[in-house]
Amino acid sequence: MTDNRLLLFRLAELMLEQEKHMLLVDELFDDELIGDYVKSIQIDSPYQQMIFEGVLTESVQDEKLCVSFTVEGYFHFILGEVIYNRTEGLGAEVLKQLVEGNLLNGVKEGIEQCLIRDLNQGNLERLMWIIDDDSENIDICVKPLLECLKSQGTKNTLEKILVNPTEHDWEALFSLDELLKKLQLNALRKTFLQELMTRNQFPTKSALWLGLQSIQIFDKEEGDYYLKLIDTDNSLIIEDKDLLNNLGSVFSKNGNYNKAIEYYEKSLEICLKVDGNLHSSTSSLYNNLGLIWRYKGDFEKANDYHVRSLEIDLKIYGDQHPSTAICYSNLGINCCEQGKHDMAINYFEKSLAIDLKVHGGQHPEISKNYNNLGNVYAEIHNYQNAIEYYEKSLVINLKVFGKENPVTGRSYGNLGSIWGEKGDYDKAILYYEKSLPIELKAYGDYHPATARSYSNLGNVWSDKGEFNEALEFYSKSLNIFLKIHGEEHPETAIVLNNIGNVYQIKKDFKNAFEFYVKAYSIFFNLLGEDHPNTIFLKKKMESINDI
Repeated sequence: MTDNRLLLFRLAELMLEQEKHMLLVDELFDDELIGDYVKSIQIDSPYQQMIFEGVLTESVQDEKLCVSFTVEGYFHFILGEVIYNRTEGLGAEVLKQLVEGNLLNGVKEGIEQCLIRDLNQGNLERLMWIIDDDSENIDICVKPLLECLKSQGTKNTLEKILVNPTEHDWEALFSLDELLKKLQLNALRKTFLQELMTRNQFPTKSALWLGLQSIQIFDKEEGDYYLKLIDTDNSLIIEDKDLLNNLGSVFSKNGNYNKAIEYYEKSLEICLKVDGNLHSSTSSLYNNLGLIWRYKGDFEKANDYHVRSLEIDLKIYGDQHPSTAICYSNLGINCCEQGKHDMAINYFEKSLAIDLKVHGGQHPEISKNYNNLGNVYAEIHNYQNAIEYYEKSLVINLKVFGKENPVTGRSYGNLGSIWGEKGDYDKAILYYEKSLPIELKAYGDYHPATARSYSNLGNVWSDKGEFNEALEFYSKSLNIFLKIHGEEHPETAIVLNNIGNVYQIKKDFKNAFEFYVKAYSIFFNLLGEDHPNTIFLKKKMESINDI
């Protein structure tokens, strides 16, 4: 061990012993291992080097000079080495005693690093013991499990965890999935969930949550298989409002709005019995039902549910709360869909005013409000205002999320859309081509966001009169939607309609009619014959028959 390493190791060791992250410098002078380092004022001494390099920081506390680690993450790493050396060969009980009995800030993170060292030595016994025995400390096992996935592979890791699976095992795996999602390790997460689902018969609530999350990232056929298993035979869902709500969300994303409504209403029934009329869960379910009815094109029902949600939130939180702002925003989107643009702007401005007061100027919710205002101004062809709000949204997203985040990608896509409507197709393509690589990097080749980017490029190439280019991008979009959603989903129908439009412009009426029929069938089955999209497609089909 080098002198610098010895110094840092010893400091972490003393912090663990004294249960504090700052040590008195004077008291270190007498330490047999590092006293001479701390006393030395030579610039090349280990202590002075670590201060100079910013690894350690000196500060004055109660008129006494103290030293601490500058970077928490590095401290946790060194502390992990200390804990590992002290507990090597001992059982996991000693780690449990340490996490429960030591008051040092960072001891949990140090144990995480210790468990990762166990893992690097091929020893998973203590990790598995903590997962199985100690549900309160499962959180310290999640990062080691991630390292296990990376080093030993998904299959080997799951084989070890699920030899005799308990609820604690499923809790740990659920937390691991949350970490994978947070870190945007999308490829690893999909491999993990696919392997997991082959072993998952949904025996516990955590296992079921994992199943529901898994379905949303699989292709249509695989997702539908597991969704059918859950839908037809799972007693865990029956009286659990949260699981019912989550299952409704899965059906919503799959485009099965009637099933989504069925589960949301079951969840709402329980909420009203258990929580009553004035509860955040009840408000949330009214909001979800409002969203579904909007997707189905019944804006009156959607509005009714969103108003109920707003009334609850106003009573619970008042008129200056983020939840209230979301209600105003949803009502604004409804009004925009109905062509009530002045009302929409009024609701969006109410939402914006609350969020500015609550969050300040640089926050994702502010960006959403700017984006919504951009949308409504785009609807009324006020392109100057639309671009202004879209650009404000983009500035926040770049600052908050960075230039490679999907949220930023959507901002580029919105600017592409508005420049396309203005007729500046080259500028529109420029923005769409900024958006597409972000989606591909974040989600891969087969994801709804990627498909939407291809569809957007198809739209602008079609408007530009380059129909072969348009069909190429539409085909890419359609292939993705068919793989993800299948043949019965509104987004699939929209692309089929767009392809039909191109063929109609090209006067290839046979192909145009064929694609319109497919789109019409989807809208009719999912949204009913009175939905505006269904009616519009019917008129287009009739117009071709009249030619």
